[in-house]
Amino acid sequence: MELARPSVIVGLVEGAQERARRRVASLRTEFLGEEDFALGERLVRSAANRAGLWGAATGTLALIALPVGLPAGVAVSLALEA
Repeated sequence: MELARPSVIVGLVEGAQERARRRVASLRTEFLGEEDFALGERLVRSAANRAGLWGAATGTLALIALPVGLPAGVAVSLALEA
């Protein structure tokens, strides 16, 4: 089994950072005057809700087809965490 190349990981991290920057910029325009900490809480809450919904969806899939659903759930969770 080949391990991921560092350049692939660097690309994933840079992509995640760029998405986070765009999301923060969007939140700043939507919630004018809100402090950085409050915006951070909004980001974390949003990510937690999204991860929970995807986890519920893949968990339901796992009940139907465990061999497909379990790896899909792990993959989605890792993607959302990145």
